[in-house]
Amino acid sequence: ISYIGGLIAIFWFFLKLGCMIMLNIWIRGTWPRVRVDQLMGFAWKVLLPMSILNIAVVGLWHFMGNKIIAWVVTAGILAVAFWILGGAGAAAVITGVVFEIMGLSQKSDLDACKPSCAQEDADAMSRSFVIGDLAIAGGAVALAGALLVLITDDDEAPSVGALTPIVAPTPTGGYAGLSIRF
Repeated sequence: ISYIGGLIAIFWFFLKLGCMIMLNIWIRGTWPRVRVDQLMGFAWKVLLPMSILNIAVVGLWHFMGNKIIAWVVTAGILAVAFWILGGAGAAAVITGVVFEIMGLSQKSDLDACKPSCAQEDADAMSRSFVIGDLAIAGGAVALAGALLVLITDDDEAPSVGALTPIVAPTPTGGYAGLSIRF
């Protein structure tokens, strides 16, 4: 009977693995394809500046002798992150709503000319809905991130919300990161 726990763990692992594979297949099948040049543009224009900012923040955090100043700097960076995420999220949601309204307007125009509508008009309507859906989804994620930065609170340790910076020396160098507690 002692092997039942192991069987449950194996079953649970394969259940999660199957769910992740199905999620991957679903996302790849429904979302638009990303070309290599678009992916490289995203990497150079978004991910590289974010990683440089991350290196600068961790360096400031690690090498500031006065930890109060480090906390103030980190809190200021998180406050700026809140305003950037909140503003970008609100702008994306508003843009998505505008595209959805445009799609509904185009759909009503297509309903009026039902048998003899041009394919370009149907494609434009579909494109408006897709852009609107993606903008609203991206805006919702950004607003959720801003809300997470705003409302998380931790009373026991000196941290900014539930984000606790971790800087620890190791024998081969060091470790720096953020711990997020929900």
